[in-house]
Amino acid sequence: MPKHTYRSFWLRPEQKEQEIEITPAVEDNLNHDFAQRRIIESHAGGISQPAIIVLDAQNDLHPLRRHYLNNRLEEIAYLERQQNRQDSFATSLYGKQDFTKEKEEIFNELNAGKQSRLPNSKTNNERFWDIADQQTARKKYPELPQKEGEALSRLERENPKQYHEYQQQKIADSKPWEEIDADIQNGTTSPSKLSDKQWASILSQSNKELQEKQQHSNGAPYCNVYARDRLLNDGIYMSPGKSANQIIDGMDKKNSDWGKIPKKNEGVKDTNGHLDHQQAHDLAKDGYTVVATYRNPNNMGHGHISVINPAAGMKNSGKWGKKLPSVDGYNPAKKAIKEGESLSEQFGKDKEPYMNYYVFTGKKHS
Repeated sequence: MPKHTYRSFWLRPEQKEQEIEITPAVEDNLNHDFAQRRIIESHAGGISQPAIIVLDAQNDLHPLRRHYLNNRLEEIAYLERQQNRQDSFATSLYGKQDFTKEKEEIFNELNAGKQSRLPNSKTNNERFWDIADQQTARKKYPELPQKEGEALSRLERENPKQYHEYQQQKIADSKPWEEIDADIQNGTTSPSKLSDKQWASILSQSNKELQEKQQHSNGAPYCNVYARDRLLNDGIYMSPGKSANQIIDGMDKKNSDWGKIPKKNEGVKDTNGHLDHQQAHDLAKDGYTVVATYRNPNNMGHGHISVINPAAGMKNSGKWGKKLPSVDGYNPAKKAIKEGESLSEQFGKDKEPYMNYYVFTGKKHS
């Protein structure tokens, strides 16, 4: 029969810790030092599987603790011998100490095999998994710092569900903007559920496209790219690859987070309605994101979109004959991005019937 109880820790992650019996011959070859482990071949179901065998923590003392207790017994024996040799005068002078209770406690601890660990020391099980996590980190996560790899290995063992969610999020974070948008359109996710890494990736891709347009547009308008980049940086999700007309159509949908500022009549005979410039400016001044848009009735033509700039104030316009908000956007005449100029510089008055102001009413990414 075995001299001690042992526990096996299978190297296969799906197998759990279990008590096993080993022959006395094998046991004699094991090092009973708390810090030592020996890999042997254990046969289970006829299949040879490597396992790490360690002495059961509940049936063994830490070697340093055992060493201390044995030394203390030797010290007590020496003190008792000295007391037996002293004469009556020395006994009356120094007294005679009784070590019976202390010896009994030491013998009980040694015989019962109580586990006594040094402060901050780890159990056999903890040490085993530390080693396993270190090896897993080097093999499975070589691109990560060692400590991060060990933490992931530990998470996979202790909380498989959370580890699966982490891996799914890692895959999602690596997707390009177009794939993220496809997931949003089919309902797999939503803008409010995008991670910071996904937003950072989208912003990086958007900014890169804007820079390329500014450097190589060859005169082609790109108000949509500039406005989209501005809105994304303001925490408002925008789909990639949309023209100005398509962006405006998206804002007009019932489930969008954009609200159209109603037009107003300017006189009794006015039935067409005109843009409420003051309302658009005031909302922007109050912190809302407001855009000015021209939806080209010709789907093959270019629409236009700019962002209201409340800090630049309202400006008198001779072309429109009234005060207009300031805007940031692409100036078609100057073929460049202009910020803080009058709306009249980017939108002709003849476009007003097809123009609208939209205010964002949804939740922004922070």
